[in-house]
Amino acid sequence: MGQKKGIWERIKEKRAEQAEKQQQMKTLEFQKKFQENAETINKEYNKGIKRLVSQPCKFELADMGVTGFFTMNDGTPIVSYTSLQLYEGTPRGAFLPKREVFPTVGVCATVTESSIPSSMFTKSIGKGVLKGSDRLFLPFAGFSPDFNARKLYDSRSGWNPLVDNLNQDRDLIKALNSLPNSVTFWLTHKEGRTYKFEDYRDKDFETICQVIPCGNETLTAVRFMAGSDLQKIQNVAVAISRVQTHIMNYGYTEQASGKIIQPWAPPMLALFKSKATEPSIAKCVKCGAPIIASAEYCQNCGQKLR
Repeated sequence: MGQKKGIWERIKEKRAEQAEKQQQMKTLEFQKKFQENAETINKEYNKGIKRLVSQPCKFELADMGVTGFFTMNDGTPIVSYTSLQLYEGTPRGAFLPKREVFPTVGVCATVTESSIPSSMFTKSIGKGVLKGSDRLFLPFAGFSPDFNARKLYDSRSGWNPLVDNLNQDRDLIKALNSLPNSVTFWLTHKEGRTYKFEDYRDKDFETICQVIPCGNETLTAVRFMAGSDLQKIQNVAVAISRVQTHIMNYGYTEQASGKIIQPWAPPMLALFKSKATEPSIAKCVKCGAPIIASAEYCQNCGQKLR
């Protein structure tokens, strides 16, 4: 006969079992919240791009975020990634611990089959006292402790006609100006979590848009605080499409390798390549099932398609 377990050993086993069950419950709760966020993002993003695409896109969970790929009516292919932030704790004003998941930064990108002379990025440049500011494009030559966005814009140092063309496109600048760069999620009436990136400071390289030549191609990536207004993906897509049009019209024929301004852009190149090579199969926006050609309703869930 085996030796009978002592009371302390049994207590330890019981506590271990309870801890494992609590961890399983926590994991299931987070998984549920991740899925709920993905469904909300899918719904709101499709509302945002509704007038820009011919059919709905499926935005779905991938790692710690939501990815999607869609082609605009003008032919611009766009890949997206939206990060999901976890919160676990007891905020001020709450009696019990809370677990939350919410969308923060969204990044969209495209790859244009044409190069440009050098990298570019946007900075928020003031237009004068009480006149606000515009997010304008600047050429990027490299990191310097003496960098000043305002002075670079005024001096036009390293300028080329493409930079001017982009900055003179009011529809493009309007779309970029509209993109939110901060969001606050309230956990209770006393405590919230704020996420932001500040692209208005003259002496740093914080930006919402990077345009980087990659050989005979160009990566254009735009980010925004998606959690503030998910439907703003429409303005992101418009901005990317406008940049691509200017790149194609510029007609630069030489290969170039541009410098990376901030590390959030390069991963979008790899994501774009992986998504662009996937088989182009139309899927139901509600359940993700493949759609039979010419069908008016999804054969899996009954969702109206047309």
